[in-house]
Amino acid sequence: MKWSRQIVIFIAIFLMVGLFMRPGGCTGSRPAGPAPGARFVTVSVAGRPRPDEKDLAASSFTVQAEVADTSQSRQKGLVGRDGLQPGYGMLYVYPGPQRPKFDWSQMAFPVSDAFLGPDGAILDIRQIAEHEQGAYTPKEPVRFVLEVRGGWFQDRGVRVGDRLVLPDELTGQEAPAATVEPAPAPAEPAK
Repeated sequence: MKWSRQIVIFIAIFLMVGLFMRPGGCTGSRPAGPAPGARFVTVSVAGRPRPDEKDLAASSFTVQAEVADTSQSRQKGLVGRDGLQPGYGMLYVYPGPQRPKFDWSQMAFPVSDAFLGPDGAILDIRQIAEHEQGAYTPKEPVRFVLEVRGGWFQDRGVRVGDRLVLPDELTGQEAPAATVEPAPAPAEPAK
């Protein structure tokens, strides 16, 4: 009977160690996704084709970005997540132009960040490796930062100086008034 008791103890220890060693520990939780009720906006590259909203292909120039517009949500960012689905990202929104400090040391996957001025113009792009050490502060004040899967901007040829189209509600700009152009006069019949 001694050997069977030892086997039972071994199995119990094995199960307990396995339970605590897996991601999420004994809670069984998975890395955090978007917070319940998270708000998303569509961000696209100006002058580039936009796909149907239901079809955010991996090669499109449009991103469904989760909005991080509070101090707490900006600080947390994408930390604790194991990746991003194609076509998704996070848009950090600041109340005014500033030079925020970014630290990616807890980031579990590679990302690309575009640092944007108030009009959505890209001032800088950074490629960040998984668990990259060191902090970064942009050289110029920024109003927005778009964080997407690693290589997203490079794969699409998006560079510093390009502009991202952001929702009017975030930029504080009103939608332009519709203008009606007069119809051209009909051409005179040739005689």
